[in-house]
Amino acid sequence: MLTSKMLLSKMSLSKNTLPFSPSSEAAAPLYDQVMRWLTAVIESDFAHDERFFTERDLIEKLGVSQPTVRRALQELVNQGRLHRHVGRGTFVQKFKRTRLLGIIVPEHRSPVITRQVEVFAGLCDAYECNLRVHHTRKGESLRDMARSLKANPHEERMVFLGHSQEAAWTLFDELEHRGFRTVCAVPFPQGYPGKCVSVDPYISAKLMMDHLTQLGHRRITFVINEPTELASVQMRVATLRDEVARRGLTDVVFHDCKTPNWADSFAATIEAMPAVLAAEQKPTAIVPISGSGAWAALRYAGMHRLRVPEDFSLVAFDDLPGGDMIYPALTSLGADETAFSRQVLDLLWSDEPEPRQASVPTAIIERESTAPIGGR
Repeated sequence: MLTSKMLLSKMSLSKNTLPFSPSSEAAAPLYDQVMRWLTAVIESDFAHDERFFTERDLIEKLGVSQPTVRRALQELVNQGRLHRHVGRGTFVQKFKRTRLLGIIVPEHRSPVITRQVEVFAGLCDAYECNLRVHHTRKGESLRDMARSLKANPHEERMVFLGHSQEAAWTLFDELEHRGFRTVCAVPFPQGYPGKCVSVDPYISAKLMMDHLTQLGHRRITFVINEPTELASVQMRVATLRDEVARRGLTDVVFHDCKTPNWADSFAATIEAMPAVLAAEQKPTAIVPISGSGAWAALRYAGMHRLRVPEDFSLVAFDDLPGGDMIYPALTSLGADETAFSRQVLDLLWSDEPEPRQASVPTAIIERESTAPIGGR
C-alpha cells in the first residue's frame, strides 16, 4: 500500500504531468483548474483501482484551500474518474464500475416476493445494474445481518421486500448511517424516515368491496392467512375494516389464522377453511388476504367437492402468475408489477435526499371465480 509520502513523491517525480500552476486570470474557477490538473495526473500516473491522494496531501502539495480540493475531488467522483470506499479512501476508476441493485428479502417461500424479484431482474438492463439478492433468516439478528453485508454503498443500493414494519425500520436504520440509498417496497405508515413505494391500500379496499357488493355479496369472510406483523398485511386489514365500517356492512367477518412470521400461509388457509365454512352464516364470498391463500382456498374446495363460484365466490388479493390458467380462473386484485418496480427503481437511483412515499394504483381483474348471488 502506498503511503502519503510515497504518493507525494510520485506526484513530484511525474514526467508526464506539468506542475500545477493556478492562474488568477483564467476564466475557469480554481476548483476547475485543480480538477483538470488531477484528471491529467490520473490518466498519466495511476492505474485502475489504485489508491488516490487524500485531501490533506493535495492541500499541502497544491497550496489551495480545503473547499477547493474537496469540490475538485467531488467533481471527479461525479464524473466517475474516482470512487470512494467508506473507511478505506479514494480510488482511481478508469473502467465503468458495475452498478448493483440489492434486494433484501426474508428467506422463505413466497410466490408474491419471488414474482417481484423476477420483475426487478427483468428491468436491470434498462437501469444498467446487476441484481444481487440478500436474505434475512429466521432467528437471525437483523442488525447483525445488515452490519455483515459485504456491499459498497457507492456501488449498491438496497430495496426491502416482504418485511415487517419493525424489520424494515431496523434495516433502514443500520444501512442509512453507512451511506446506503434504500427504498422500502411495502406499505408503510406515515413517519417512515426513508423512501417508500406501495400499492395504494385504500383504493384496493374500495375496489374489492365495490366488486363483491355489486355482485350482491354481503356475507363476506376475509381470511387473514398472513402474519399480522407484516406491514402489507396490517395495511390491507386496516383499510378493509375501514371500508366495511364506512359501508355499514354487518355480516362481514375477519377470520384471523394467527399465522406466525415465517410460517406457511398456504397451509394456514387450508386449516382455516373448515371453521370459515362452518360459520352460522355461511359466507357467500371468501377473500384470503394474500394470493397464495386464494390458491389454498381453491384447492380446499376441490378436495371437498365444493364448487367455486356456485358454493362461494373467491377473490385473490394478488394476481399470481397462473391465476388465469386454472379452473376456475381467479378473479384478482392486481397492480401493474412493472410500473411498481419502475417506481421503486426511479426512487432508488434518484439522488433526492428527502424521504418520499409513492403509490401504484390497482384494478380488479374479473374472471370465473366470482359471480352474482342470484346467478349461481
